[in-house]
Amino acid sequence: MIEHILIKNFRAFKDETIILGDHTLFIGTHSSGKTTILKALDAFFNHTFETASIRHKQNDFIVEIAIDQKNYRKVFSPPHYQFNPQKSTGDFQNLHSYAYLYLPKQPLMMENYINQLIGLYYTPNLDKLQNDLPKNMQALLKKNTPFITNKTLQMPLKPLKMNTKKAHKKARFTYLKTPKDKKLLLGIDLIEQSFLFEDFKPLIDKTHQCFIVSKQKQFINNFDYHIHPLYRSNIQNEVDTLTKPLNQTKQKPFILVEGKYDVPWFENVLKRLNRYQDYRVMPCGGYGNIQFVEQQLQKAGYKTLIITDGDVTLDNSYNLKREVIEQYADHAFINRRFNTNLKAVPGNKHRFFKAIPEESSTIKRVLATYPLHHLPNDNPLIAEIKQILNDYENNQGGQKHENRIKETS
Repeated sequence: MIEHILIKNFRAFKDETIILGDHTLFIGTHSSGKTTILKALDAFFNHTFETASIRHKQNDFIVEIAIDQKNYRKVFSPPHYQFNPQKSTGDFQNLHSYAYLYLPKQPLMMENYINQLIGLYYTPNLDKLQNDLPKNMQALLKKNTPFITNKTLQMPLKPLKMNTKKAHKKARFTYLKTPKDKKLLLGIDLIEQSFLFEDFKPLIDKTHQCFIVSKQKQFINNFDYHIHPLYRSNIQNEVDTLTKPLNQTKQKPFILVEGKYDVPWFENVLKRLNRYQDYRVMPCGGYGNIQFVEQQLQKAGYKTLIITDGDVTLDNSYNLKREVIEQYADHAFINRRFNTNLKAVPGNKHRFFKAIPEESSTIKRVLATYPLHHLPNDNPLIAEIKQILNDYENNQGGQKHENRIKETS
C-alpha cells in the first residue's frame, strides 16, 4: 500500500507530506487540499494534470510516494511540465502492477467512465479484450478495432440507456472490476456523487487502496478506516472540520495525539490490540493545540482521550514513557534506514535527533513506516497503550482523572 505521499508545488500544497492508511477518507474545508491529493496521485501514475495547477511556474512539480518502505519520486519540469526522468528516482518497474483510477467531483459521463475502465484492461487483441472485461460491460462494445490516443484508450461504445442518477451510480459500481494481475488504487472526489451508499463498503473491498473525499455524514460515519482532516490555515480556526461531518451519537472516542506522524504508530498498535474499530486517532498539529481541540470536541458531545509523548505534560492526559514516539523504533531499523551505527536508541530526545543526520521532519516521516512493517508484539508501546486504554475505560470513558502511567525501572 501507499504509506505516504509528498507533494511539492501543486494546487493547495507548497510542500506537504500526507500519511495514508489502508484506506483513507479526507475531510476539510474548501481549498484544504483534498482534491489536490487525488489529482497528485493521478499525475504520478497516469501523468495527467493541468499545468494551470502548478503554483510557481519556474519550479518543478514533484510527487513522491512510499510503498513497502521504498520511495518513488516523479518530477515534472518547466516549461512544459513533462516527466523528467533525470530528476526522478526509484525503480518504477516495481509499480507495474498498480493501476490508479481517478473519479472527479463532477461524475464522468457513462461513456467516458467506461472508457477509463477499458483502459485498465487494455490489450491490442479485441477478442481477448472482450473476454477479459466483466460480462456486463462486454455488451457495451461494438465490434470495432480499439485505438490509442495520447491520453487513454478510445473505444466505440453503445451505452445502455439509464434515466436516473441512481441507475448511473449503480452502473458505475457494477462495471468496476479489478483487472487481473493489478492492484487497483481508486481516488474518488465526493463519493456521494458517483456511487450509492449501499455500495460503499463493497466498493472499498474491490480495491487495493481507496482514497475518498466526502461531505456526506452517512459515508463519513460509516467509514471504518483512517479519516484524515485537512486544514486550510490551522486546526484552531477550522475545528468544525472535525465536528460538523461526524455524528456524535455513533462516534467512537477520539484519541488526540500531537502530530500526523504519530498516527501510524497509534493506529497499528490499536490493530494489534484488536481495538482499531473502537477509537479514531486524530492529530492536532502540535501539543499546543491538543487542549483546544479537546474542549471543542467535548462541547460538541464527543469523548476524547489525550495521549502525548513523554516530554509533554498536559492536564487530563496520559503520557508515554519515552520522550518522543520515534524512540520506540528498533535501533537496528534506524541504522538501516539512516546509515547510522547506534548501539541502542538514545533515551534523551535531543540526543536521539542529533544522532541521526537528517532533519527531524524526515526522521519522523521515515520512522512512521516502522509500525507498519516491523513493530514486534513485545514492543513496550503496545503494553503502554493497552494499559492506558484499560485505565481510560475503567474511568468511565473520559472522565477527568489523575492516574498517569508511571515509569517503571
